[in-house]
Amino acid sequence: MSKEELINGLKKMYIEFYSIAYTIKRIIRSLKIGIYPFFMIFARNIVANMNARRLFVIKTNTDKN
Repeated sequence: MSKEELINGLKKMYIEFYSIAYTIKRIIRSLKIGIYPFFMIFARNIVANMNARRLFVIKTNTDKN
């Protein structure tokens, strides 16, 4: 597997798994469990979305070099 294939696979995984629709479903389901799981899942999704943005920035920076 090349570096390009790995990065493209990671981007696809982040886009699918952390899409807004799927994230909202996951957060709503966590409310049924309780308030603490809700905050944990909410925080995890925020961090994951920030990582996805960083992944895209890293990719575009390597393209320029």
